[in-house]
Amino acid sequence: MNSALKAIIVSSACIAACLLAPVVACGQPADDGRNIVETDKYVPPEDLDTWPSDDRWIEIEDETVIGENSSQISEYCIADAPNADGSVTVYIRTTQINHRYQYIQWTTTKTIYCDGRVVAYIGEDDRTVSAGDRMTQYAKFDVHGGGTHRITSEEKPFRGGTEITTGWNFPVDVPYVITANAEIGGSIDPAGALFVYPGKHQEFHIEADDGYRIKAVLVDGVNQGPLSTYELVSTGADHIITAQFQKTWTVTFCDVDDEVLQQDTVDDGSSVIPPEIPEREGYTAIGWDAPLDSIGSDLTVHPVYEANICVRVPTRVACTIASDGSVITPSSYEIENLSVVPVASSTITARGVPDGAHIELDLDSQCVFSSDNGLVEPFVIPAQASECFTWHIDPLDPKAHRDLIDRAAEGPTTFCTIDFTFEAVA
Repeated sequence: MNSALKAIIVSSACIAACLLAPVVACGQPADDGRNIVETDKYVPPEDLDTWPSDDRWIEIEDETVIGENSSQISEYCIADAPNADGSVTVYIRTTQINHRYQYIQWTTTKTIYCDGRVVAYIGEDDRTVSAGDRMTQYAKFDVHGGGTHRITSEEKPFRGGTEITTGWNFPVDVPYVITANAEIGGSIDPAGALFVYPGKHQEFHIEADDGYRIKAVLVDGVNQGPLSTYELVSTGADHIITAQFQKTWTVTFCDVDDEVLQQDTVDDGSSVIPPEIPEREGYTAIGWDAPLDSIGSDLTVHPVYEANICVRVPTRVACTIASDGSVITPSSYEIENLSVVPVASSTITARGVPDGAHIELDLDSQCVFSSDNGLVEPFVIPAQASECFTWHIDPLDPKAHRDLIDRAAEGPTTFCTIDFTFEAVA
């Protein structure tokens, strides 16, 4: 070949665009709000020292051309980790190697696509390279949107013809964004915005705080149940996972000795079903000492009992009425408290007392009741104990009460009726 003859080598490189417009760091930038103009001259990037090392690049064998006089190799590199917004940075390069020509030139422009949309452009390049040397064109762009995308390219000649062509055709996996969050009352791990690549699994662990329970795990608003573990299988879309929790309260039922009868965990505002109240001798159970509906705090609940009041009062007081109207009463009148709690007299009333008659009940020589004044001094009888009282009846008027005296002389007759009422002492 005549040394004056210039060898022209055409290389082509194409790479796919992402669905969202990336930014090209070298050559023509990707669509960032303006259409890519495929007329700009190629300008090598200035930040090549930050690009991936040579050992990370993947050669596209189907697009590599090895010739006797020159060769062209197309390669790509996909960033190890996604960017903060979930996009993936893709690097591409194509290299011409001059084996024996005096010099070679670039003869094509390259348009790079992601799923058919332009993401980068390598414009006209006026550089040349001498025999035994090489030159490289670079482009960089971001691929957006979870899923597997296809990078392709197309080249167009801009001077003369071309002996060899090459390009790019490879897939790029972009992670889906999985947003995991926990409402008040617990946690989900991992949390926040996660990047999960297509087809991969991701497991989440849900834990409730003290005083809460897991209420539901929502995936895109659909309730999956109160799960402590949720696994996202074969991820194929963005998802929002929300862990919800329910405030709970502990209700402890104890007997009168503080022995635990039952313990329940109930949702805030709900009701609780109590156990059966234990029987207690001498008492009647009447319920519990706190409301059991609309629970709004931790509770320790005890049964409420009402003491069974049982007081034995003699139904008859045998008295003797003399003809002169004097009345002889028994020396002792015993009232017995059979209850398990002390009782107090609440009322004592007399019915049918003859006009002008006076009756008095004494305890330890102190008047506690009189027919004139009713209950004078309330008294207390200890639990399961008794007290001895004495009755005093003033002499009757022989004239005014002659009829009563005569009836008493003929046989038993009712002088009056005394009514007692007692109540438990708190």
